[in-house]
Amino acid sequence: MIVPVSEFERVSLSSIEMAARDNGVIDGGRISVYPDVLAKGLVSIERHADNTRGGTIDDFVAPGQLVGLVPLAKGISLWVNPKVPVDNIDFMAKRYGSFFSPKIKEIRRYFLSEDTSTSLWEKLAGALVSLGERIAAEGVWHEYVQKESVGGSLAGRISPSKTISLFAARNIGYKVATTFFTREMDVSPNRILHQALCVISSRATDGELRRRAKRAVRPFQYVSAVGREDFERLRDRSSELSRSRPLYSRALPIAEAVLFNEGLDSSSYDGWLDMDSLFINMSDLFESYVRTVLGTILGLPFEVKNGNKIRPTIPLFEDGYGSLSESTRAICSNDQKRTRGNIVAPDIIIERNNTIVLTPDVKYKPIKGAFSAKREDIEQSITYAQRLGLKTALTIHPCTEPSQKGLHYSGRIGTIQVFCYCMNLGTKDLPTEEQDLANSIRTLIQP
Repeated sequence: MIVPVSEFERVSLSSIEMAARDNGVIDGGRISVYPDVLAKGLVSIERHADNTRGGTIDDFVAPGQLVGLVPLAKGISLWVNPKVPVDNIDFMAKRYGSFFSPKIKEIRRYFLSEDTSTSLWEKLAGALVSLGERIAAEGVWHEYVQKESVGGSLAGRISPSKTISLFAARNIGYKVATTFFTREMDVSPNRILHQALCVISSRATDGELRRRAKRAVRPFQYVSAVGREDFERLRDRSSELSRSRPLYSRALPIAEAVLFNEGLDSSSYDGWLDMDSLFINMSDLFESYVRTVLGTILGLPFEVKNGNKIRPTIPLFEDGYGSLSESTRAICSNDQKRTRGNIVAPDIIIERNNTIVLTPDVKYKPIKGAFSAKREDIEQSITYAQRLGLKTALTIHPCTEPSQKGLHYSGRIGTIQVFCYCMNLGTKDLPTEEQDLANSIRTLIQP
């Protein structure tokens, strides 16, 4: 049973259980939510008043910042629909590289696409390597192949028609034609897998994926080179493989897609290519997308960096122990071992001539009302601005309404002016939206 739900929407656990009972998924009682789903933050359980039931207190399932098919309990999954148009999600993903995040193994079906962006091809490659590893671990790479033999000894079953035409009709009574089965590895499925894994081991941009592919290809290293006839045989045997060799029936279409440089259509969830579920972490996608946009558009003299990767790190606290009064120092220990681990790590750092001028904090949370970000969303941005001696703090949020887009002034805290920017991800013209964001930030940080 699949329960549709939108991003940022909560659905009552009671309503899911009622639907599950009506559909025969559970007999009675309460459903048992997978512990891994809760532990990994794919969903959370919140307790609120249910206004649709007269304010009765109920547990609600709240999806995390992931969209896609999320397994919730045995026989029950949430289909989390993005509020952002799927075409825009694809656009954002291609802008900076990769966004797929397989959290829990769940089989779905997808269409192939002519899109050959690195992220989509490497998702296919990663799925194939995982299947290759399973095939090797289970030792199922051999296949029984029917062969024929003629001679004076029996090897398998006698082939009457051939024995008569080749030998009996010629009065040769000491030879027979036989058919038999032998286990072989040099067969079409393995030749295709071998070639695809070799391509991944040399082409993948992810070093760990290349290393895994090199290990996965070893069991297939003694097979012949793949030919066009191997793909033709594969199509003829697709129904047979799905019954007798399920791992191969999943791996071979992916191998063919890898070899022919095809991508994956992430906008579809009902196609013919069986793969593990894809989850899109919208928070990571939005942050990486905004960082890439600013790094591409702002240009000199500005430089955009990932604040989580800056070296050397900047400690959050300065050492002001020496400025304390003698009486305070007498009762206070100068023990900063625990606080030294706190560092300044904003989502984005914008520098001008090697000097930090702004640390935008990207929050994948829609803003309601007067466009002012919530307190918990702006506190970190203000703290970083204060620590770095900046005069401006900025948070960047998504929106899907044209009326909400743009730069909004929240107010002043001390000497710091606080702003938030709403980026319209529902637009049909994201490049223009990107330019508007960059222009607004450029205005904020001009000297």
